[in-house]
Parts: sequence; C-alpha cells; structure tokens
Amino acid sequence: MSLTSSTPTLRKRTRVLTTLVALAALALGVTAGCSSSPTYSNNAEPSGTQSSGTTTSQSQRHDDDDDQDDKGDLEEEDTANVGPNTTVNQSDWVTSSSYTPTEMPATQPIVTDLRVGEHKGYDRVVIDLTGEGPVGWEARYVDVVNSQGKGDPIDIPGTKFLQLVLVGTTIPVTDQELDDYYDDNDIESGQAINVVYDSSFEGRSQFVIGTDKERPFHIFWLTDPLRVVIDISAE
Repeated sequence: MSLTSSTPTLRKRTRVLTTLVALAALALGVTAGCSSSPTYSNNAEPSGTQSSGTTTSQSQRHDDDDDQDDKGDLEEEDTANVGPNTTVNQSDWVTSSSYTPTEMPATQPIVTDLRVGEHKGYDRVVIDLTGEGPVGWEARYVDVVNSQGKGDPIDIPGTKFLQLVLVGTTIPVTDQELDDYYDDNDIESGQAINVVYDSSFEGRSQFVIGTDKERPFHIFWLTDPLRVVIDISAE
C-alpha cells in the first residue's frame, strides 16, 4: 500500500486514539466524583413517555419482512431523499422514549452513517450501524446539550434539543471498522430539524437533533442492515 493511500486511515486512527486517551482521562475524573449517566430500565418492549407523564405504547421493533411499508419508505429516502406524499398518523407519537433490549448483541455495533430525509409532515433520521442488533436508546428533549466526555457545548441551530443516545455501541478498533466508521461532525438538515453526531463513548453513541420546539417523534429499529430510525414531526 502506498503512503498516499494509507494516509487517511492513519489520520483517522490517530484521531480515534487521541480521543480515547482524552476521554479515558476525563472518565477517571468523573468516576472519582459522581456519574450523570442515566439509568436504563430492562423493558421487554419499547415504550414512550409523553411530556405530560402519560405512558403510551409505541416504537415496537420492526423487521423488514414484517413491515414492508417502513422498508419501502426507507428505500425512497435512500434513492431520492424525499418521502411519499401520503399523510402519516402522528397521534401516538411521543416526546420521550427509552428502550433496553433484554439481551445485548454479542458484537457491539459501530455507527457507519447518518442520513436525513424529508417526508410529508415529518423528517426522517436514519442511523446506520454494523451487526444485527438489538440496540437500545434513550431519547428526550433538553434545553442544553453537551458533548460526551469533554462536556463542551454542542453548537447546533435550535431552541430545543432532542438528545438521542444509542446504548450498546462501541468505537472502531480494526482497520476495516475505521474505514466504515462515521466520524463526521457536519450538521445534516431536514424541514424542521438539524442533526449532528457527537461521539461514541463507554458504550453510548450520542446524536443531537435541534429544532424550535418539542416536536413529537416515532422511533424504532430495523435489521438487514441494522439501523435506528426516528421520524420527527415537521407540522
């Protein structure tokens, strides 16, 4: 392999290793004090809690074979970046949601891509991952959001921020994982949202979705390939 062709991989590996050293040092300091990591309940099925405190059933796992509508919707977003012109019922969408699988995957997935598609009445955020799942999450609106580890403010347009943390993920280790890893911190935009990937740290991958208010959303995960999908109202 030539020096020119190997330079991007070496740079990416250097960034990952540098981040690991810095975050590890910070983690030791946090451990010595107190931890602010949320506690995840062991729910058999995903559930969403609305801002009023009322719990409602939603966001159940979908397999591609069981939900052809969702699969077709994603294919539309993949190819044209626009969704179908059908109206989606958002009456059971929520403003917070958490899900912890009863069994975690044998191999932790890494984040490989972040995509945003515009659909009629909502924006769709798709987070691509390696492996087959399952994957857990914690999603809630906050007024201020900071980066993992360092705690620096995350600069993203909006007055309300949907903090989405995927649980059970990891960072790249092998050369192939480094090539596949999504380490882009550019902001992706939709009709009513802006989205950015923060980082993966201690089994948690954080994404921040900036908007103008607490917009209801619907979240689920799909396999083949593994991805987490979150639809956010644009109405």
